[in-house]
Amino acid sequence: MRSTDDHIYIANKPAEAYAVAVLTSFSHGIKRVRIQGLGQQAGKVLAVAKLLSDTGQARIVEIKPITKEGIKGTLATLEVIGDERNP
Repeated sequence: MRSTDDHIYIANKPAEAYAVAVLTSFSHGIKRVRIQGLGQQAGKVLAVAKLLSDTGQARIVEIKPITKEGIKGTLATLEVIGDERNP
């Protein structure tokens, strides 16, 4: 059985690259994707979530602050919108 969740860690690439990664996960049947950014990368999490939400490609399930190994960041959970294959 395939997983219906995926997790993407934000690093030094532009936010658009992570938006594409989320959409790629959705196209492979993943229904929910968590994106996480720590430190300076936390803003990219919000940018990706807003971009995909504003364009109607994902629904924001949750955005919350996190701390890992003493570094603050952001974790967003996005869900696919309009999956016609599995209504």
